[in-house]
Parts: sequence; structure tokens; C-alpha cells
Amino acid sequence: MSKNFLIQLFGLLLIFLLILLAVPQYSKKIPQELSKRVKQNLQKNNINWAAVRVEGRDVMISGIAPNMQEHKKAITLSKDIIGVRFVNDQISPRIITPYTMNINYTNQKLTLKGYIPSYEVKKVLFKKLKDSYTKSQIIDKTIIGSGEPKEWMQLLKVLTKELKNFEVGSINIIDKEIHISGKIKKSNQKKSLEKELALFENKDFIINSHIVALDASAQICQEKLNTLFEKQKIYFKPNKAIIEESNNPLFQTISDITALCPKAHIKIIGHTDNVGNDEKNLKLSLKRAKAVASKLLEQGVALKNMEAIGRGELEPLADNKTKDGRAKNRRIEFKVIGY
Repeated sequence: MSKNFLIQLFGLLLIFLLILLAVPQYSKKIPQELSKRVKQNLQKNNINWAAVRVEGRDVMISGIAPNMQEHKKAITLSKDIIGVRFVNDQISPRIITPYTMNINYTNQKLTLKGYIPSYEVKKVLFKKLKDSYTKSQIIDKTIIGSGEPKEWMQLLKVLTKELKNFEVGSINIIDKEIHISGKIKKSNQKKSLEKELALFENKDFIINSHIVALDASAQICQEKLNTLFEKQKIYFKPNKAIIEESNNPLFQTISDITALCPKAHIKIIGHTDNVGNDEKNLKLSLKRAKAVASKLLEQGVALKNMEAIGRGELEPLADNKTKDGRAKNRRIEFKVIGY
């Protein structure tokens, strides 16, 4: 055997030995690199729930997907990585039963606790909330999970939009059953919300509403005062701001009515006919309004809740050319204002 042959044989053996040593190291680096790339691609697309394991060039994805869209997206993003040969789908869908959401609004704090169908939906919803509740603190305690009833997100958008009109409000949603309670600022806002909720009742949602309008008591007082003054009138001595004593029972009734709306603001407005000097009529109407407020103060109505206003002859109800018309124009008007 020649010396050259032995040298060549030794070189081949050395190369073979280097290959044996290098291949295991290389085989370890391939899975590590693929795992790193797959994880980065998933996290870049806000998929933080998926676990990644790589054997050779085969990738296994597991975890609990919030919905089918996220499930499919995770698989697609994993397959997109160069070098991946096969993706083993071990993802479990996370179906929430019952599907719940609790929303509370109080002291300029809006808190949401429950489930949202996806990160994309959550991002859009909370952006709208921040734009709408500019002076409120928004507390997010939501979790991503699927299983929401049809029209559920549309309902949530309506409720969160209207909740800013509440002084304090609470909403509890369990699948298609909604419990909403609280104090809303105005009666027309309550009617608007109830009208919108009625649309969802036609879609098999069950609405349990316990909403109180803060101006409701004011409206009740206004209606009762209107009815009272359709039949009765406050009389003064001619051209003076002195109330006739015969009106004492009437003032007791007015006091009883205003007790139904103790926090309301009551405007007491004096009016006259057009007989005499305009300026004197204006002053007389204000003095008479103040006399009524003073009388009601004696009956226990809080002074801070009353405001005396004089309109003089500026707002007639009837024609001043007739005696009956002038009598109708000489009057005290009550306007009750709520929240």
C-alpha cells in the first residue's frame, strides 16, 4: 500500500469525522431558528396565546384560540415561514358558555369585564370608547373568547354609546339576556335607549330594564302644576304685589306638589296685561313673582330651588283688547326644570 494512498484515506476519514461532529450541531440549530421565526411572526400579528414546538422542520402549534379566525390565522402565519415543512395543528377553540359581559359606569369610571370575540374587535371598540368618554377613566378587564350570540357586538356598541348619558349605570349581559339599571340624566335619553333596545328584543334578546330618569320627578311636578292652574289662579290686589288671602289653600297645594320634586329648579314667572307703562308692568311682574316665591318659602319650599322672573306684558296668552284676554294675561307661570 503506497504512502499517497494512506494519506488520501486519512483525509477522507478526517472529513467524515468532521461531518459526523457538525451534523448534530446543525440539526439542533434548524429547529431553534425555525421556532424563533415562527414565534416572532405570531407575536407580530398579536397572536400571544399560541405555543410553538419544532422537531426538525416540522412545527406543532397548540393553545386555545379565541375564535376560528384567529385559529386559521395562526396556522397560515406558521406555514409562511421559509424552511417549515409541515404544520401540525393542535389548537383548541375556546368557546365561552355562557358568554358574559358586565359594564359599570360611576364616578366618571367606565369598567368592562367579560369577553370580546377578537383582538381586532376589542381594538376598535376601545378606540371608540376613548373617543366618546373623553373625561372618563376606562378600565379594561376583558378577555378574548368566542361563542358570542349573533348581534351581540352590535348590542354592546349601542349600550356603551348610551351609557355616557347615565349618572350611574350597570349592565349585565348573559348570552342574550340583558339586565340594565341606573339613573339617566333625561327622560328623552331614556326613551331613545329603550327604542334602540326594542330592536334587539325583536332578535330574541331578553331586555330587563330598570332605568330612572333624573328629570322624571320634575316632569311630574310640571304636569300637576299645569293641571292645577287650568282650574285655579293666584290673585293679587289691583296694581300691587300683595297676594289675596283667599289663595292660602292654593299655596298649600303648590307646596305639596313641589315636594314631589325636591331637587328641581322652579322658575316663577310673573306676567301682566298691557295696561299702563311698560317699565312699571315689568317691575310689577317681577315683584309679584318674588311675592309668590316668598309665600312658598313660608310653606317650606327651599329658596335655592326657586327663581323669580318678571316678563311684564311681553308674553301674552290672549288678546289684550278684551277684558277676559287681559285677565288671562295677568298670571303667574311655573316652569319646573329637572337635571
